[in-house]
Amino acid sequence: MHRFFPFWLEHFGHLEHVASFWPHRHQPNVLFVHYNDLKADLSGEMRRIAEFLQLDVADDLFQACVDRCTFEKMREDPERMGKFDLFEGGLKGFIFKGTNRRWKNVLNAEALVLYERRVAAQLPADAAAWMQHGGHRD
Repeated sequence: MHRFFPFWLEHFGHLEHVASFWPHRHQPNVLFVHYNDLKADLSGEMRRIAEFLQLDVADDLFQACVDRCTFEKMREDPERMGKFDLFEGGLKGFIFKGTNRRWKNVLNAEALVLYERRVAAQLPADAAAWMQHGGHRD
């Protein structure tokens, strides 16, 4: 992991992806959705997404959709979720704990510094803050 991390950080482009969209975040056809926000308020975020898509969803149907999208429910229904053969343990290996920033306890100090430097070089401060924490930022 420690040998692979610098290569991944340099070549897999997740920071560049965020950076490419960040200037467009206020456009009417762009909606940023963050995992932390979904975890904190799944129903509220799903409402926000439905409003953005101009979907009028009946309350009883909406609640059923929210219930089906919980972390626990997704882990219960591997047939609905599709194949995850690349991950050890299949779906349960992919949808493991549903927590963010677990990598902080895996990476060594050198890798964490490398990551922070890469983030600072690739992203404006507000984009880096959004990527780390989520929230509806302007």
